[in-house]
Amino acid sequence: MISRIRNTVAEYPLQFWILFVARFIGATGGSLVWPFLTVYLRQRLEISLTTVGVLFAINAGVGLFSQVLWGPVVDKYGRKTAMVAGLANEVVVMMGFALLGSVEAYAVLIAMSGLIEPASRIGSDAMIADLIDEEKRAGAYALLRMVSNAGIAIGPAVGGFLAAASYFLTFSAAAVAASIALLLVVFLVRETKPELSEVEKVERPGGG
Repeated sequence: MISRIRNTVAEYPLQFWILFVARFIGATGGSLVWPFLTVYLRQRLEISLTTVGVLFAINAGVGLFSQVLWGPVVDKYGRKTAMVAGLANEVVVMMGFALLGSVEAYAVLIAMSGLIEPASRIGSDAMIADLIDEEKRAGAYALLRMVSNAGIAIGPAVGGFLAAASYFLTFSAAAVAASIALLLVVFLVRETKPELSEVEKVERPGGG
């Protein structure tokens, strides 16, 4: 078992494992909050179920749009840039959940989450494609899915414990988790976006 783990670790570059850890921390942090947000909105802000449904519909609708938006952004401005944007947004959203208390504020925060949060995952997935040889990519993506699922499983258990004590504590813990993932990306991850060839530069609009 230990030998198999060592072989798996050796099979992929260090940057992949940094992304692996950041994905786990981000998934755990996000799932501290989202399973309990409906309860919080109902109990603490006294929002009707209809309004809660509208808020989550906004998140889903904006998120669907952003899936299309972020692909070209990642290709133009870089994978790391997108990841930093997504994780920084997650910090802001979680701190907003902790500090703000109006329906309007939560509508903005939930829309922000739907619009910008996918940037981190899309940037990370594109970076994996840059880093990992084609024959190994399926295994790399499988590892990321596995660690994301682990974070999603662990987060609600920890989040429920924290929420029983304080929702502010839950939101703050999620913000800290996103901050740690953000710092890992900022300081330990290098950009992998391929440089344009001279032919591609000429062929691009405005390239001459």
